[in-house]
Order: sequence, then C-alpha cells, then structure tokens
Amino acid sequence: MLTLAGCIVTSFGYVATVNIYEGSSVDQVYRWDREQDVPLGMELAVKRINREFYPVPVRVGVLRGNEKFALFTLRTGESFKLGDYRVAADAFDPAGLNLNLTVYRQGRVMGTADTSGMNNLPADFPYAFKLVSYQSPILKRCWVDLHLSDKDKTLAAGTAEVNGPFRWQGLYFYNTLTGSDENGRPFAGIQIVRDPGRPYVFSGFAVMGLGAIFAFFRRFYGCK
Repeated sequence: MLTLAGCIVTSFGYVATVNIYEGSSVDQVYRWDREQDVPLGMELAVKRINREFYPVPVRVGVLRGNEKFALFTLRTGESFKLGDYRVAADAFDPAGLNLNLTVYRQGRVMGTADTSGMNNLPADFPYAFKLVSYQSPILKRCWVDLHLSDKDKTLAAGTAEVNGPFRWQGLYFYNTLTGSDENGRPFAGIQIVRDPGRPYVFSGFAVMGLGAIFAFFRRFYGCK
C-alpha cells in the first residue's frame, strides 16, 4: 500500500531540464510534463565544470635556455628527476593541450609550471617544459559546481553528477551531460527532479523486505 501510495504521489512531481553555460545562470527550465519553459523560482548557476581523467601517458621535453636538454616519458601523477629537482606531472588539460607540473627541491615545493610556458618558479630556475606527445585521455569522472540564489541571496551550493545529485528542499539536480558549443564555450546539462512520492516508495520497499524476512523465519523457525 505504501508503494502504491508513493506511485500516486509521484504523479504530482515533475522532471525539468536546462543547458547552462559554465559561469552563467538561468531562472527558467523546460518542464516535460507541460512541454514548455517555466520559471524555476530561483537562479541556478553552473560555477564550474570539473573533469577527472585516468592517468594519461605523456612525453615531456625539457629545455635549458634554447637547447634541448632531456626527454621524459611518464603518466600524469608520476614524476621524474631533473638534477637536484623532482618534477611531478599533475594534470593534463585535453582542451588546451597543456600539462601542469609541480617542481620540488629537497622535498619542498618550489613552484608550478605548465607546458605552455607559464610558471611561478624562481627567476633563476634554469629549465622550461614542452609537451611533446600524449595519448587521448579517458574520462573517469565529471561533476559540476552548482549555486542557487534568489535576488543576490545565496540559497545553497553543492556539486552534482550523473549518479550523485545535489539535493535541496525536495529537488534533485543531476548533471546529465557536458559539452561545448560551436564557439568552444562549455556548458552542462542539468536535470531537475521533484519526486514527492520517493519516501513512500522506499518505505514500501523496506516494509516488503522486512515482511519477507519475517516470513522466512516464520516458515523455517516458527512453531510446528
């Protein structure tokens, strides 16, 4: 009966979707039951689209001045020795084809650099780094940072992914897709679900599970 009641109550919920550019916000979503755009009642912003990749094989060239000094093959997350320094390949950005590196000396962080030429290392650091080759990375995880607000007042903030929704006051925010438009501007697809029958459905499943356990004990361990 609880499960049946939950199914009935669920019919009063809805599913809505919207695509939001990274760094922007919307106040309307498309409701599939009404087949039209409706006000959300708040501002929904995608602050950042985050991606985590499996370790990527890369080849890093080291320059000393204008001369080629060394070539290293490794995976992101690994490091190599460079004289008195140790250089760790932290992360690879496939969109910008850029590898981020951290330089250590005697176990202490000296600074960071990347293969595009940017760094915050000491002025007398003698090396520069270039990305020679890489393998296409495989996506491990993707999630987005969401922010809810109403008239410049923050209501809530959190992260959402495909199987890990951000929850707020009975609403479930799922990240269903990520992509880029024809200009390369990244966006995230957000699905918003209101399902008031969910607690009743799961309560019904719990009652059925307990009933099955009691029936088992009554059948095999009850009075004969």
